[in-house]
Amino acid sequence: MTSATTRRTTSERRQLARGLPPLGDADARAIGRFIDAAWAEHGLARQTQDAYRRDLEQLARWCDGAGGGLEGADREVLFRYMAWRHAHGYQPRSNARLRASLRAFYAYLVRAGVRRDDPAALLDPPRLPRPLPKALTESQVDALLASRR
Repeated sequence: MTSATTRRTTSERRQLARGLPPLGDADARAIGRFIDAAWAEHGLARQTQDAYRRDLEQLARWCDGAGGGLEGADREVLFRYMAWRHAHGYQPRSNARLRASLRAFYAYLVRAGVRRDDPAALLDPPRLPRPLPKALTESQVDALLASRR
């Protein structure tokens, strides 16, 4: 088993996803309704729709394997899923996008009257690494110092 800090390749993540149960019909319909509503309400780009769909389908398949469904998942299930992804090397940016997908999906379910609560509302955003500032070249430093004289 790899450590939590080991990053998985796309191919390895696909292998993990293949080990999950197939997507259930109820979850597929719920995801389809959400994607349609999100496109109608916000005009989401095709790439965003596809990313949301992939994120939600993987969660739904994981929930089915863990004994539940997507619409009925509670906060604890979402936390366990995020921990599972972390343990399997999903990168922080990927988890940040997943969090956006979950927040949008469960907010939609609340607006549509399917749920009363939003289990994704309290998900903490993953800590994303901050890029280091770009170093100045020697000539840029010289120019900067010369401008201060």
